[in-house]
Amino acid sequence: MSTFQEKEEKIIEFWKTHKIFKRSVSEKLPKNKKTKGETFSFLEGPPTANNVPHIGHFLTRVCKDTILRFQTMRGKYVPRSAGWDTHGLPVEVEVEKKIGIKNKRDIEKYGVDKFTKACKESVWQYKGEWEKIDDRSAFWIDQRHPYITYDPNFMESVWNILKQVHEKKLLVEEFRSQPYCTRCGTALSQAEVGQTDAYQNIQDASLYVKFKITQSPKLPELKGAYLLAWTTTPWTLLGNAALAVHPKLSYSLFDVEGKKVIAYKLPEGYSAQAIKKFLGGDLVGITYEPLYPSKAAKGNDNAHKVYGADFVGSDDGTGIVHIAPAYGEDDFQLGKKEGLPVINFVNEGGLFDSAVETLPLPEIEGIYIRKAHDLIVEDLKQAGLVLSYDPKGHTHAYPHCWRCKSPLIYFAMPSWVIKMSKIKDKIIANNKKVNWVPKTAGHRFYEWIKEGKDWNISRKRFWGTPLPIWRCGECKKIEVIGSFKQLASHTKIHNTYYIMRHGEAIANVKHTASSQPEPFFNLLTKKGIAQVHKTISQIKKLGINLIIASPVLRTKDTAQLVAEKLGIPIAFDERLQEVNFGQFNGKKISEYQAYFETEEDQYYVSPQKGETFTQMSLRTVKALQDLEKKHTGKKILIVSHQGPLMVLAGAMQGLTPKQTVLKKDLALHFAEVKKMIVYNLPRNEEGEVDIHKPFIDDVAWKCSCGGTYNRVPEVCDVWLDSGSALFSSKHYPFEEKNTKPVDFICEAIDQTRGWFYTLLAVATLVKDMPAYKNILVLGHVQDAHGKKMSKSLGNVVSPKDVMQEYGADPFRFYLFYVSEPGEPKKFNPKELETLKRNYFDL
Repeated sequence: MSTFQEKEEKIIEFWKTHKIFKRSVSEKLPKNKKTKGETFSFLEGPPTANNVPHIGHFLTRVCKDTILRFQTMRGKYVPRSAGWDTHGLPVEVEVEKKIGIKNKRDIEKYGVDKFTKACKESVWQYKGEWEKIDDRSAFWIDQRHPYITYDPNFMESVWNILKQVHEKKLLVEEFRSQPYCTRCGTALSQAEVGQTDAYQNIQDASLYVKFKITQSPKLPELKGAYLLAWTTTPWTLLGNAALAVHPKLSYSLFDVEGKKVIAYKLPEGYSAQAIKKFLGGDLVGITYEPLYPSKAAKGNDNAHKVYGADFVGSDDGTGIVHIAPAYGEDDFQLGKKEGLPVINFVNEGGLFDSAVETLPLPEIEGIYIRKAHDLIVEDLKQAGLVLSYDPKGHTHAYPHCWRCKSPLIYFAMPSWVIKMSKIKDKIIANNKKVNWVPKTAGHRFYEWIKEGKDWNISRKRFWGTPLPIWRCGECKKIEVIGSFKQLASHTKIHNTYYIMRHGEAIANVKHTASSQPEPFFNLLTKKGIAQVHKTISQIKKLGINLIIASPVLRTKDTAQLVAEKLGIPIAFDERLQEVNFGQFNGKKISEYQAYFETEEDQYYVSPQKGETFTQMSLRTVKALQDLEKKHTGKKILIVSHQGPLMVLAGAMQGLTPKQTVLKKDLALHFAEVKKMIVYNLPRNEEGEVDIHKPFIDDVAWKCSCGGTYNRVPEVCDVWLDSGSALFSSKHYPFEEKNTKPVDFICEAIDQTRGWFYTLLAVATLVKDMPAYKNILVLGHVQDAHGKKMSKSLGNVVSPKDVMQEYGADPFRFYLFYVSEPGEPKKFNPKELETLKRNYFDL
């Protein structure tokens, strides 16, 4: 008697053999796509396949699958394709670990081309594991045609979206203070800082430091006294530009250790009678001695003064806040308002660096900011400016990088920003059209979007969609590129290319597939020879200088007829030969065509001992690239076969396989000649269109002012990739223009500030619409004791192991049974075992 698990596996095998999933979708394809109610649309939230799926992934897939099967059983057409998130820090950090890289400088030494290639390879490390778990868990999704965020056509759509945002004057470059990871060397968005576990408890310094008053317009008697401020980041004191008080807070003048000190309250352990009290507003305008000199503050009359600010509180510290515009968000905004200098001594790696600005403390040169605390405090002690200091005196929740787990800092730097604050009301209005399940998740989401925070989309990293912004080095004018066609308008090819299909041959008359080794002596027919002679007069007018041909007999004969008649030199290139038909060579062409479910599948599926159209495309592209390297100013005629020429022509325009198949004007009749459109797009060493760094950064062009346009160095926030998936997965607007909200998405609660937000943000930016109509938000899966699952606690559960032990159906059912979808789920194997025994082992 077979086990329950064996029965499940037999069912799965039956589904595969009879293509049940495919039939469940295709047999419900609406005959009239305008008919309402027949389609139920879904968008898969793209995971990254550089790690194995965990139990949370299993939960989301079970919930998706249940809803999608239910809608299918209701008679609806439910297409669903997989998606893969392939860019960003999640990938880069894993690759860095693998090859022993510690920081950005190491990547540049290693080679950006090698690093991005390693990133591309790494994202598929566990793809097979994901697909096996999807199969075993009966999650029905189209894995053959996924959207992939590193695909150049997906990226082209992202570029187009950014061009639209720029045209709406919502994409701007701003100098601002923002969350920054010194280890990764890049800024992060506020949404990323809001990710689950971004805040971790750490022990920070507690320093009470004194600032000596030089002038006090409203209270002259305070001259020579000290303002007492508290900080947990002594390293930021070198960037001090001002102090802030709350105008309505009551401050006191104390006598502490023989010095007159002003504060709302003194640190714990210090007691003194207040000599005098006054409101914070009376302190505004006071000037004080800077702790350290800086070039940035020199000549700035607004620096080193006291300002009023409502963000100053009285719970922690002294009620006086040290302001360093380079290192804090509130600080920066106050500095912007009051005209304060941005004083910075720190490089992008988080090290004190005199190359940024001459350091007043040479001993901290090259030291990481947090490791310089003791040296800075010792210097201040020597100046008599420290009241108290405890290197680990303050424990608090502090933001960390969501991927490398390093503590973040706030850092002032130029960034490209989408001004979400300007469309906040539209986002809120579109969110009201969404059905949130559970409602509480929708309320939480509203609390986030009502803040209307601008979206910093630029990252100073390597593996991501490059920002499509080119700037002239002289006049500073910018151009945002929105398509391959627009990009190609700025690049030139060395030669002019024409393509010609061979004349009719015997295999064509016999409707036989014929590739090398040719199954028979496949000469041109008399008709085929006549077709070529008829075309020669047209070719003569084109002024062809060189013929390059496939060495297969029918193309060789065609090319030689033209060359001999017109006296044109000829060369042969095996890379231009017919597609390798493999097992179908010498058989009816209809048998070869029947092997594929669609014409597009020829790009992905290879007959036995044959090749895919993708492989054929790469070899034909390589042949053309070599022609570009060898020749300049030539008119070149390429003589080949229908398949290779169509594929080459599509590839040289950067078209997708689907676009190439549907673009019927790429097809040629026997002996027909056409001029080929060739876009000089960036390509990698395999010949694929590749607009990643470093290839895209080779593209530059002259400005009308005489300067040169070069691309800005940043890549896009990875959340922009997945956030654009509603559009980019369909290659909007190049293949699909009429994009609408999907009926359903489903992910875990931690996507509230992640994918849920970026999807809605992009849909609002592009079409002022929601991205989804219904959203199922899931709680996290915990262990039996309600603790988060983590490797460090040793309580991680593998979906693969659970299914092997109990089967997929009991596991699926258990996750619905244990709690409501939006609630946390405590996974208890004993409960699952009992459930299986009572309901499945009957």
